[in-house]
Amino acid sequence: MSTEPGGAQFPTTGPRAEVIAMLAASAAAPPPSPLRERVVQALTPRSRSARLDAVDAYARTVESMARLLGELSDTDLNAPVSTYGWPVRGLIAHLADVEAYFGSRLGLWDYALDPSRESDHVGLTVAAVNAALENETTDVAAQWAARASSIVTHLRALSDEERKRVITFNILTTRITGVLAARVFEIWTHEDDIRHAIGRPTCEVEPERLAMMAANAVPAIPLGLLLNGADGAGQTVRVVLTGEGGGTWSQPLGFGETAGVPSATIIVDVVDFCRFAAQRVERSDLAVEVLGDLTTGELALAGAAVFAA
Repeated sequence: MSTEPGGAQFPTTGPRAEVIAMLAASAAAPPPSPLRERVVQALTPRSRSARLDAVDAYARTVESMARLLGELSDTDLNAPVSTYGWPVRGLIAHLADVEAYFGSRLGLWDYALDPSRESDHVGLTVAAVNAALENETTDVAAQWAARASSIVTHLRALSDEERKRVITFNILTTRITGVLAARVFEIWTHEDDIRHAIGRPTCEVEPERLAMMAANAVPAIPLGLLLNGADGAGQTVRVVLTGEGGGTWSQPLGFGETAGVPSATIIVDVVDFCRFAAQRVERSDLAVEVLGDLTTGELALAGAAVFAA
């Protein structure tokens, strides 16, 4: 094994060493040749071409969560979830209230919005969570499922152009499809939170949905940097997400900028990257190889953790 300055380790022999060597060279060179690009793509046999659209990804994520919620016992509903300090019942109530808010943004129903809390994704739902915890007869799972199902039905009826309509969600102005990407991350992440709380294995995600999630997580890096008060202007990183559903990106770190010549490459498993983006894997626990300029690579990773808190 060879160690890069800053502690990144990678093999010095074998086929993977040859791939890493080419990636390292490409991080400091002009744009890669077709041969180099094919080598990079070889790391990710299921690339972005398999991506689902945002509505299908949201629908599949809702279906997966609904199956799990339908299997929960009363004991499961009272299991503690480490993320917020709520029991599972409280976490589901949080999700149900987020769907109530989301549906109101889509024009499906009214929602009693406290404008002072709209920028606080968790704080916005605290009143609903507390009400559900105080009244244990509330069927929060059915409440969430009904709202999410109504949203899916509504979204499926929209045209492609209508799905691109701009709405405000937690004070951010974005397209409906952009909100759906965040909703997929949150519901998927909280399904695993629940699974962890009740002692079940993490959920399996098909490559097509992973591809959609990755294709939204990587371009969100500049937003993550902006929200954290960091400046990535003028810098570009190559992101290589390995495994089914992965892909490669030349990603500018400055918000709204065009990609330039990458000065660093980060290589990480697509599932691990999505969990990192969802803030469920710490940087210290992320199995990632950073090649080229380590400062730029670490800056990109600092912006990646931008989804479901």
